Amino acid sequence: MFGLDARIALAIFGGLSVVTGAALFNVSLDTQNSALRTEINNITQAYMSMNLDTGLNDANFDDIIRIPSGPNAQYWKGPYLTRADNNNSLFGGQYAMLKGDTATNNTPPQACNLDENCFVWLSLTDLPEKVAAFLDKSIDSTQDPSSGLLRYFETDSTAKRGTIYYAFLPSK
Repeated sequence: MFGLDARIALAIFGGLSVVTGAALFNVSLDTQNSALRTEINNITQAYMSMNLDTGLNDANFDDIIRIPSGPNAQYWKGPYLTRADNNNSLFGGQYAMLKGDTATNNTPPQACNLDENCFVWLSLTDLPEKVAAFLDKSIDSTQDPSSGLLRYFETDSTAKRGTIYYAFLPSK
């Protein structure tokens, strides 16, 4: 009888370890998603601080980590981020900034004419589709990849990876 009790106990512990493993995997994904959201917030805040200090609004990622050229460089108080480049360490890919129109549902955003719909966008390449959906829901409260302030453009349908675009600052 001892053998049967041991097998039952092993089955119970095995089942518990599967449930625990799945829960820890989900916690890990939630942690990565939250870390990415924090990193995006830090980058956009750094750009806005640089914009307030220098008056520059040319949508250049390097301006927040290196002294820009031009007459407004004397007002630069950076680096506004403690990073050496525009690489994303969590998922791979690279950050960039661009100006684009929020009035259309185009992804990537169309160029704008500095009107009320023109925004500075932060883009991140090579992001898993599930992560993009999480960000879209947390920023726009919806999961529509082609409208709102956060948009997603699939670049690799096999791997389900693409580029996100996040409109965070009006550009006038």
